[in-house]
Amino acid sequence: MFGILLAATTSGQLGSMFVFFLIALVIVSPFGYQRVRSVLRDRRAALGIVRAREQAADPSAEPVRPARPPDDLSHVIDAITAARADLTGGHGGTRTIDVPAEPLVEGRPSSRLVVDALIRDAVRRSGLRSEWSSDGDVRRLVLRADS
Repeated sequence: MFGILLAATTSGQLGSMFVFFLIALVIVSPFGYQRVRSVLRDRRAALGIVRAREQAADPSAEPVRPARPPDDLSHVIDAITAARADLTGGHGGTRTIDVPAEPLVEGRPSSRLVVDALIRDAVRRSGLRSEWSSDGDVRRLVLRADS
């Protein structure tokens, strides 16, 4: 590339190369602009940050997030947080949380290793002890207060 640029500067064609570059930029830029907008729109829709049509007129309205699917991992994480509040208040006992067979992470399928790592992290942050049990396809997380 530098050879071409060097050859163009020595023969005096750098100005014409620059003009051709600008022409190509003018031709391609509308397509690039539309493509970037399309990709960003799809990503925002996938993340659930798109506002509802009736709220679009009100700029102060909060973004509407779609309801989480029942097999979303965030339900398990929320249950671990709630179990911490129940078990650390001196009530003792255990809490059992059913983990979906194929949990979703942010609305997308994820590997079992990632799911287990996220659950272990939530349990570690809660300060509870955990044990796994399984009954066929159903995995259960048993939580106990750390004594």
